[in-house]
Parts: sequence; structure tokens; C-alpha cells
Amino acid sequence: LLVRYVPRSALRPSVPAAARAAVPASDSTRPSATPSAASSGTADRSGVRDSVPGVARRRGSGWDLVALCIALVGYWMAYLQSTSTLLLWARDFADRRIAGREIPISLFAALPWALAVGLTPPLLALFRGLGRRGRLPVAADKLRHGYVATAFGFAAVGVSSWLGAASVPCLLLALLFITVGELCIVPVAPVLLSQRTPPRLRGLAMALWFATLGLGLLLGGAVSELWGRVAPMWYFGGAAIATILARTQVRRDFSPSEKLDTLVNRLCHG
Repeated sequence: LLVRYVPRSALRPSVPAAARAAVPASDSTRPSATPSAASSGTADRSGVRDSVPGVARRRGSGWDLVALCIALVGYWMAYLQSTSTLLLWARDFADRRIAGREIPISLFAALPWALAVGLTPPLLALFRGLGRRGRLPVAADKLRHGYVATAFGFAAVGVSSWLGAASVPCLLLALLFITVGELCIVPVAPVLLSQRTPPRLRGLAMALWFATLGLGLLLGGAVSELWGRVAPMWYFGGAAIATILARTQVRRDFSPSEKLDTLVNRLCHG
């Protein structure tokens, strides 16, 4: 009741004029001695000051986010071949006989899932060991290593087709490296997408993740129409080269895009 009915001016303590004159001026009211220093490094182009004085805040470009999406689309295009044309290659070209018995294709179709379960603990132990030694790779490096492993798996199939030595060990080696690449890429890519998405649009990250997945599988299905028209050596060699080209779009130096944030806000909110 006192706060509601008594004027605020009456609640303020009265300070004598002599006491007010003795109080030194605050930093906000003091004139800056070096106005050029405030405009040189403590504020970015948008006028927002940095939390650490003297360190300019980096501004990203929308191409960082676009490049990562292109890289993920390229990965899913190649990954689809491991569940489609690679099994056709094993059925038509690989020698699947062991001890006089032929291994069914359905076993190779289910093998990547078993490899993913079996390889996860060793990979986690490896990353823990690297972390204790201070050599844990950053998220972007893990992604790049995953692309290399995937490309090596497809290259192994292409080389074995060129040599005419398609066999079960070669197929197992290819599936092993493709699964290692999957374990390095799939858990890390959504994190990088959320980091490269502007701060006010972090919910867009999962939408972009599923969009790259859908577009990559769609384009991978279109590419698989070439199966039977192109020799397996060139087909899987091309998949390996496409994976390496997609890897080039994964960069270590990036920052959230403020320009893309402004553009999307204008499109959505006018």
C-alpha cells in the first residue's frame, strides 16, 4: 500500500548537494580520452560490443551454412549406394562362397547395423584416450575423417572390381570403413548445423538436417539409375571422388551467420 499510494519522489532518499558534488563521475558519464580506441576493436560492425575488450567478434557468412548442407547432401548421396548398389554388386560380382556355402545377400544388408553397434564402444574409447592426451579432434575434424573413411570404403570396392578380385573380405572391408564414416558423421553433423545456424534460428538446424537427408537420398536414388550402364569400377570410384569433393565443403573456421539471420527474419516477419 505504501508503494502504491505514496509518490515515488517521496520514497527516494534526499542527498545533499555537497554530498552529490563529492561523488566522482561514473565511467558511463566520463568523456572518453581516446575515442579512436573505442571504434577500433571493442565493437563490431553492427555496433555490438564484445565481451572481451580488444577482441573483435567474428562475423560469419551464410555460405558457411550452405557449404555444410552441400557436404551433407553429398554424403547421403554416397551413403545410399552402400544400401543399394553395393548389395547388387555383391550379388552379381562378388564371390560369396565360404567353405563351399554361399552367404545370402540379406546377411550383408543387416551387417552395417551390427557393425555400428560393435564399433561404437571402440570409437568412444579412442576419443576418450585422445582427450586425455589433449589430442581430441574438433567436431569439424571428426566430420572430415568420416568422409575419408567413407571414400576409402567405396574406393576399395572400385579397386577390387578393377582387379577382378571381388570377394567377401573386400565387401567386409568396404562396409567396415563406411560404417566408421557413418559413426563419425551422423552424431556430429547436427551439432555443427546448430552451431552454424544463426542464434535466433537454432530450431532451423534439425529442419536442415532432415532436408539434407531427404535431398541426398533423392539424388542418390537418381544416381543409382546409372547402375548397369557404368562399370562397377567407375561407379564406385566416382562415389569415392564425390565423397572427397563433399569433404572440401567442411571447414574448420566458421561462425554463426548474422547476415543469414537478418535475411530470414525479413522473409519471415517482414
